[in-house]
Amino acid sequence: MSPRSLLFSSDQETSRILTQALHELELQVESCNEIFAALKSLTSRAFDLVMVDWDEGLEASFLLKTARELKSNRSAFAIVIGRAEASAALEQAGADLVLSKPVHPDRVRHALLSSHEFMSHVKPRLTLGPER
Repeated sequence: MSPRSLLFSSDQETSRILTQALHELELQVESCNEIFAALKSLTSRAFDLVMVDWDEGLEASFLLKTARELKSNRSAFAIVIGRAEASAALEQAGADLVLSKPVHPDRVRHALLSSHEFMSHVKPRLTLGPER
C-alpha cells in the first residue's frame, strides 16, 4: 500500500501542485481545505506524511501539534510549506522538512527526493515493485 499523506491548505493552486507532486511519487493524498475536515481525517486514520500550509496560521500550527500528540500519527513525517525566510522558525514548530513558497512541481519533487530523512521515512512504505 502506498504511503498515505494528509495535506492541509485552503490555497487551491498550492494544493493542486502538491497533490500532483505527491501522486507522481506514488503517495496517496487526502487534501483538506478547512481545519475541521483535516482534524477529522487526522483523528480517524494514520498518516505517513502530514503537510500543512503555514499561511493557514494558527490552524496549521494546531494541526501539526495535534499530529505530534496523536499516537496514530506521532511518527508521521511533517512537511511545512512556508516562506523561505521563516524556515528556521518552521523547523522549530516541528517541521521535518520545509518547502518554500511559491511551490512548483519540479522543485517539490526535487526537495522531497533529495531529502534523506523523507526518503528513509517513506521508501520502506512504497510499493515500487521491481527495481527501477
